[in-house]
Amino acid sequence: MSASRTTGFDSGERNRAELALRESEERFGKIVDQAPIAMAVVGMDGAIEFINRKAVEVFGYTSEDIPTMERWWAQAYPNEQYRNEVIGAWMPLVHKAVQDGSEIPGHEYRVTCKDGSVKTMVISGACIAGKVFVLFDDITKRKQAEVELRESNEKFANVFRTSPDAITVTRLSDGVYLEVNQSFTDTTGYLPEEVLGRSTLSSGLSFWVNVGDRDQLVAGLKAHGKVVGLEVPLRMKDGGIRTVLVSARVLDIKGQECILAVTRDITERKWAEAAVAEEKERLAVTLRSIGDGVITTDTGGAIINMNRVAEDLTGWIQSEAEGKPLGSVFAIVHETTRAPCASPVEKVLSTGAIVELESHALLTARDGTERLVSDSAAPITDREGKTIGVVLVFRDMTEKQRALEVMQRAARLDSLGILAGGIAHDFNNLLTGIFGYVELARARTRDAQTLDYLDGTLAAMNRAKALSMQLLTFAKGGAPAQKATQVIPLIREAVQFALSGANVSCQFSLPEDLWACHIDRNQIAQVIDNIVINAQQAMPNGGVVEVAARNVLASEGRLAALAKGNYVKVSITDHGVGMPKEVMPRIFDPFYTTKSKGHGLGLATCYSIVSRHGGRIDVESAPNKGSTFHVYLPASVEGSTAK
Repeated sequence: MSASRTTGFDSGERNRAELALRESEERFGKIVDQAPIAMAVVGMDGAIEFINRKAVEVFGYTSEDIPTMERWWAQAYPNEQYRNEVIGAWMPLVHKAVQDGSEIPGHEYRVTCKDGSVKTMVISGACIAGKVFVLFDDITKRKQAEVELRESNEKFANVFRTSPDAITVTRLSDGVYLEVNQSFTDTTGYLPEEVLGRSTLSSGLSFWVNVGDRDQLVAGLKAHGKVVGLEVPLRMKDGGIRTVLVSARVLDIKGQECILAVTRDITERKWAEAAVAEEKERLAVTLRSIGDGVITTDTGGAIINMNRVAEDLTGWIQSEAEGKPLGSVFAIVHETTRAPCASPVEKVLSTGAIVELESHALLTARDGTERLVSDSAAPITDREGKTIGVVLVFRDMTEKQRALEVMQRAARLDSLGILAGGIAHDFNNLLTGIFGYVELARARTRDAQTLDYLDGTLAAMNRAKALSMQLLTFAKGGAPAQKATQVIPLIREAVQFALSGANVSCQFSLPEDLWACHIDRNQIAQVIDNIVINAQQAMPNGGVVEVAARNVLASEGRLAALAKGNYVKVSITDHGVGMPKEVMPRIFDPFYTTKSKGHGLGLATCYSIVSRHGGRIDVESAPNKGSTFHVYLPASVEGSTAK
């Protein structure tokens, strides 16, 4: 009975123990299977009994793929020589662990996975209950990071050693030098042993010309962790001052806040920049000093630069014109045909030679002002002779052309004046004899009808005599008797007399401070009378004649053919039919007239009188826009202003 009970007890205990063992093994298996490190269980017969999920993930093999250690060795270490090295190192450790129950210390090996990739593993293990538990710690990424770090360090070391810029490492707290490169020595003249361990502010090692520059650098580093492109002067070992560009960053090096600074010597660059700036200034001064307009363009015809004279003539300032096509700023047309002139830039670029501007080129400024211009364009070439742009040099020929026209007109008038004077003189002599005979005939006749005929003859002869005197005035200027004269009363009287009884009114603009003029009062009154009568005739339907005067200096404005000095400019403007451009050059010629009943001596006489006074007369006119005659009269040196 008791034996039976004992046997039953033993059997139950054994079953419970076996169950507990299975449960323990299952729990252990689950723990091993869920472990974050790759593990394998190898039996004493060499068969791989189990590998966990992490091992499957890492190697790609399952226990079915590698049932024996021999196959594992062949697959995990396909290189026979390396495989033998691993086996020779690993197996003695396993045998020792099996014999004395010690752990298998970790060793680093390269293992080939199922997909052919090679991973670096630290393999360790232990012998437990007759089985070898092998642990595989994948350190591939760590090894790769170590390699990359090593390579990065090597690259940095190479950059540090070979950089053309001076590189230094200093402590942020006290400025002590920890590292310097060769370029630092080349730039400053200090050897590494002369600066390492010393502060940037220590006596005998004062790089900073201005301590405030270092304070600014440190303040920027503390505030932002970096400073980029700080330009400062530094003192070298030999005492020379160099200009450098400093870029720095705060780094943590072995627990210390340090400054990694890269210093680039820009002294030569600054010298070059200063030389270029000086050259540009000289060029700018030269351009400003040139009396002609100068415009430079690139090879596409876009404006690069222009001087002050060019700005004045075109009406464009440099900042507005820069980058614009030349034609939009320098717009030229033929003076007579108004056809656009060929671009001088295009001519230069196509021929590569200096070209002259077309004759009679008319430049239209931004405000519509037209000026006759002339000169040339030439290629700008580099050192290799390649054309890199065009320079256009031009000058205002308007006044020069007017002066030339004045001279030509004066020459024509002189020639015609000699002829007219001779004719008038002889004609006067003839008239004198005729007058005598007519007077004798009137004294002897008593016939009323004959007396009427003789009176008519005398009237006609008086008109002929007046024409003769006008010819003499045109020819000689009538020998003006010049003296200081207040011109305001003269102008008012002459204008009002010329317009008396006409359907035209007058508007005066005569400032009280108008200078007195050195003139022949009667002759200048004749000039004003002739011009006002022409203005009246230009407005047959009535209108307003505007008469203005002002003081001018011959050195101001465009006063061609006038000696330097003071003048009074009298301007008489009508709003009549005006004159076409082709007529204007001839209006002062004697015997030239556009009127059916005119004899062409009125304006010629005006021109002659004003010229004899040392003044000038010219005209502005356009069809249907009226005309303005400008008369320049020499001011009296001793005369006071008009009251």
